[in-house]
Amino acid sequence: MANKKGKKLNSTRSNVFKCTLMSTSDETTKKNIEYKKSTDRIIKSKRTNNFYMKCAKNRQDKGLVILPRNVETKIYKLKKILQRKNIDPDEIKQIIRKKRRDEENRLRHDIKRVCFKCRQPGHLVSDCPLQSDPDELTNICYFCCSLEHKLSECTKYQKKMKQLSSDDVNDVSLPFAKCFVCHQNGHLTRNCSMNKNGAFPRGGKCRGCGSINHTLKECPKKKTNVEEEEILLSTFNNMDCGVDVDEFSLEKLITQTGEKKIVKF
Repeated sequence: MANKKGKKLNSTRSNVFKCTLMSTSDETTKKNIEYKKSTDRIIKSKRTNNFYMKCAKNRQDKGLVILPRNVETKIYKLKKILQRKNIDPDEIKQIIRKKRRDEENRLRHDIKRVCFKCRQPGHLVSDCPLQSDPDELTNICYFCCSLEHKLSECTKYQKKMKQLSSDDVNDVSLPFAKCFVCHQNGHLTRNCSMNKNGAFPRGGKCRGCGSINHTLKECPKKKTNVEEEEILLSTFNNMDCGVDVDEFSLEKLITQTGEKKIVKF
């Protein structure tokens, strides 16, 4: 009986030992697989990086625009997809050229945009990486605090601006705006007394009036000039304006408004 019990204990111990060996072997195989995957990823990333650097150098030597790495990979993947679909090579070339041209134009447009918070090109205040304060709201109207529109689309703000002269435009209070230069509420960065560049972070001025606090699009003098032109054109085009209309244009209008002639064959 004792021998049988001893044999059973030995068999159970051997089974436990086998199970532990199997579990350890499984763990080692899993670790080896994970390690292989990680090394493959590193090798692949190095290859892609080398490929990107090579392409970037070739484009730089040719004097072409160098696009970001993620954009280049997107274009490369698109090219491979089109090749798999057996599309004509000339057509693929045209599609890739158009895609690259669009991305280059987008990159140029992004470079022109300058963030008013960090003064770096390529992004706006709402996408700024230094935007850590949750109280700094950027996607609201700074005049009426509406979430449905921005300051440039606010009808109340536009009415207020029309009532003021060009000298008092910069004194309009914006209670929901916060300046990134002096960190005070009530005005934008471009209207801050401590900001020397105004609405032009890289330097410049309005081409309409020479002010640094607004662009040509927002210039009050430009709007008044447009209104004057509209008034002059409307008075010139009226029939009752008499002396302002020359004989040729008046004669032409009379012939157009006359009765239609009936021609018989």
